[in-house]
Amino acid sequence: MHETRFAGVIGFRIFAVVVLLWALPLTGRAESPADTSAHEDFFESEVRPLLLSQCSDCHGAEEQSGGLRIDSLASLLSGGDTGPAIVPGDVESSLLIQAIRQTGELRMPPDSRLNEDQVKVLERWISLGAPWPVGGRGSASESQHDAAEAKRRSHWAFQPVGNPPLPLLSDYSWCRNPIDFFVLAALESKGMAPSPRADRRTLIRRVYYDLVGLPPSKEEVDQFVSDPGGDLDIYRSLCERLLDSPQYGVQWGRRWLDVARYSDTKGYVPGAEDRYFVQSAAYRDWVVNAFNQDMPYDRFLLLQIAADQIAPDDPASLAAMGFLTVGRRFQGVAHDIIDDRIDVLSRGTMGLTAACARCHDHKYDPIPTSDYYSLYGVFMNCMERQVQVSSPRVDGEYLPALEAELHKRIEKRDSVLATEIAAANQRVRSRVTDYLLTQLELHKYPEEGFGQVLGVNDIVPMFVRRWQAYLLETGKRQDPVFLAWHRYARLPTEDFAQRAESVTRELSELPAGSLNRFVAAAFEEPPESMREVAERYGQMLGDIDRDWTQIVATAKEKSAEPPNSLDSIAVGVVRTGIAVSGARGADRQRGVLF
Repeated sequence: MHETRFAGVIGFRIFAVVVLLWALPLTGRAESPADTSAHEDFFESEVRPLLLSQCSDCHGAEEQSGGLRIDSLASLLSGGDTGPAIVPGDVESSLLIQAIRQTGELRMPPDSRLNEDQVKVLERWISLGAPWPVGGRGSASESQHDAAEAKRRSHWAFQPVGNPPLPLLSDYSWCRNPIDFFVLAALESKGMAPSPRADRRTLIRRVYYDLVGLPPSKEEVDQFVSDPGGDLDIYRSLCERLLDSPQYGVQWGRRWLDVARYSDTKGYVPGAEDRYFVQSAAYRDWVVNAFNQDMPYDRFLLLQIAADQIAPDDPASLAAMGFLTVGRRFQGVAHDIIDDRIDVLSRGTMGLTAACARCHDHKYDPIPTSDYYSLYGVFMNCMERQVQVSSPRVDGEYLPALEAELHKRIEKRDSVLATEIAAANQRVRSRVTDYLLTQLELHKYPEEGFGQVLGVNDIVPMFVRRWQAYLLETGKRQDPVFLAWHRYARLPTEDFAQRAESVTRELSELPAGSLNRFVAAAFEEPPESMREVAERYGQMLGDIDRDWTQIVATAKEKSAEPPNSLDSIAVGVVRTGIAVSGARGADRQRGVLF
């Protein structure tokens, strides 16, 4: 009896397992909604930012090197000149992975390497089947995305302002202007009636608090209450008087300053940076005056966004751009500062939270990530500078003393700053080899060094990243000076010395002018490693710096104008680092690196 029951249980369990296995898809466990959501979050937080930051410059909408575009799943699946870039679910067969591992002939990025964590992110993404969120640009559901986009754009907030007909009412006697018709229609639809008319004592207090933010005096209340004029006439007179009051601009300017996230201080700042904005008071006064002058709203917005473009010769108008520059500084993190400016621009002027698109296409508003980074590019290529927007508020006998002291302090500041900059520049120029070596291990250096306390002999992460950007640019334009660097940087570490011989031979056979002659001389013999490549560049540029410094010093001794180029060397040395140009004669100007 017991044995029979036991055998029956075993049989049932085996049957259940067989049925369960038969019900499962042959490819494995069915993916749950939670899995899908997690995969989409992984793509938006890890994969998409990585593709945009590391690949989009050469494989984006504007440029498709090798015929490959990476900003859509369809483009990655179709691939470029060498075939499909990815094979969903098959990491080893995906050309993208082969390229970023840099183990074969295909090596991407061409002038640097992704760190190990970045490679693992893309490997995991492909192993998951290359999920691309539904509704994302280039996904398999573009038609769904288009439909959702059309629905969002049809929202009432995105429609042009119209002139609707006045609603029909049962009684028009309460209405005094067109707006009242709509208010009363809404009340009637709810079975409600308007509130009783306010008495004069209540009315004057409401108007004062609304327009100037202050209570009326007892005498003003008594005068308004006892005025023999008609209600509408004395109400209009009161409004006009308060609108002409300077306090009106203060009261309503305060509300706009809240929108503009106005502050006198910067929040957390790095190092010894001043915590206070010097421009905040000027911006505050500009906003108050704009309200008091009844400035048209379109002009009000234009000046705050682009006064430097539409009123460059009007210093007073330039104060309006405090709208963009009085936000938090986020300890000097440029990405967050720009994000804050995009946010205040979009929310303050359009009522849209565009900052959501920093990581993904907006979930509710029709704002794709491409729009966010278009604005990001605008702000990233803007430069902050201080300008005098008004004359000192000091006159009479104190003004000459003030101007003299101000001039004295400016001269002292400029002198100290010039000395410190010269010393810092010399330190950077003396360590070209070290900064070139950092390009071989970029993962060790943060993109934002705001949390570091640096000594005078430390590697400065900001300079590391500027060298990175400069070398990337020289690689794109086949710069004659750094052509050798880029050719050697492509070689794998394990057999660098053997492959370097063929690269050296190729460099020596290049047409005249393709390779700077001093670089060619430095690499007549093949290097043993990238460290040696960096050392040769450092030695060459150090010699140039020494010669340039001597030429400038000699010119000063003779009270002559320092030259703009090196006749004998034909390589420029800049004051804030080292940049070199091709050997094209004495008229070549010094390049700018930092």
